[in-house]
Amino acid sequence: LTINFEHLFDSFGGTLHSEVGALSLYTLLQASPIFAASLAVRLSLDKLVLPLLRTLYYSSSSTHHISGRTTTTSKDGTSVNVLQQPFRSRSQLYVIMILLLIFSQDASFGPDSFKRSAIPTVLWYKERKLKDVSLGSLLVLSLLRCITFNLNRLQDPFLLSNCCAVLLNLSPHVADLNSYTAMRLTSVLIATMKRYTILVMKNGGKPAADGDVTSILGMYAESCRILLQVAKHAVRRKVVDKNLHLVYALVYNQREFNTIIKSKCSPFRPIDVKKIQAVIDEAEKIIQQTPNRNAEKSMQALCENANVLKSLRVDGNRSRSVSTSSSVSNDSIISDSTMNGMEDFKFTYEEESDPETFFVPYVWEVIVSTVTSSSLEWDRMNIKVFSIMHHVSNEIEDDKAPSNNEFAEDVDNIV
Repeated sequence: LTINFEHLFDSFGGTLHSEVGALSLYTLLQASPIFAASLAVRLSLDKLVLPLLRTLYYSSSSTHHISGRTTTTSKDGTSVNVLQQPFRSRSQLYVIMILLLIFSQDASFGPDSFKRSAIPTVLWYKERKLKDVSLGSLLVLSLLRCITFNLNRLQDPFLLSNCCAVLLNLSPHVADLNSYTAMRLTSVLIATMKRYTILVMKNGGKPAADGDVTSILGMYAESCRILLQVAKHAVRRKVVDKNLHLVYALVYNQREFNTIIKSKCSPFRPIDVKKIQAVIDEAEKIIQQTPNRNAEKSMQALCENANVLKSLRVDGNRSRSVSTSSSVSNDSIISDSTMNGMEDFKFTYEEESDPETFFVPYVWEVIVSTVTSSSLEWDRMNIKVFSIMHHVSNEIEDDKAPSNNEFAEDVDNIV
């Protein structure tokens, strides 16, 4: 049997927006190392990534619901119209994030997504009209949206862990961020830090335990850690001149950033924020020296003084710029060396020993949803194909969908 991978690749590009297409691609990637290797060398991965990001975008929305289901039964036995509920199948989100993680673990995916893959326009992104945006910037935007959706709505540790893993895989390659993406990254970072600080205060000043993502406190702590790591990667010496939009966004929001890290109950250590703080302070000096300041002139001043930012030296809690010809210790510069061990670390996906626990009920959910939406209505509570379906049905029945006012429309609702 001979299969043309080129035709298969094009076919997946037209079906990945659906659950069947995403499941099929996942199955083929796991079953065929040859096909997986052929994807890694392609320069047009945006054909596969864009449908996934589009589905992820709409899945993280209060106006979408579990496909195919029109009614379900609540605990008190009343019928609930799920078309009016802000709910979406978590299983589909899991598969999307797993596929993105598989893509991101390839060494060439990160650099290519920020440097080679440019998207002329993104019609499905409603918050802002995006033109000539890199695939990397769009990936960051979509992952930020997923993080805020998860923190506010799902509070799912597995989804958060995979989303953070994709971000960390991309972070060493972040360059030429779109201005809107840079501002969103900064606003999500600050809003998440603010919310985490409030939660620590309510917890008696005790921060989350290391590695804890099962509690709300731990999920916010992990989100802050990852977002700070992404920001530190983006302003390190090698690429700070390519991420001046992010530098400007940090300066623009410096008042809130400083308020958070200087508060009495701040859970953030100096080592967590000093590199970002040093870049903010130096960029602020450059902008303050600009006459008749506005956004355009400030960005121009940062571009003209990019070498100052690249030579920034951090000594403890102080920062100063040095000549590029000076002899400076590698440990005292915002450099390209390993940052907290993350620079050379790569997150990879490994399938569980018993994947059928997740995939068998999900595949049947997709089958039932497809048939229900196209031809006839099946009573899900009476389906008895596998014993595992009984437990899934009970979980669906016991699940309580929140009201619309509990769902965050924007990152500002985090706090």
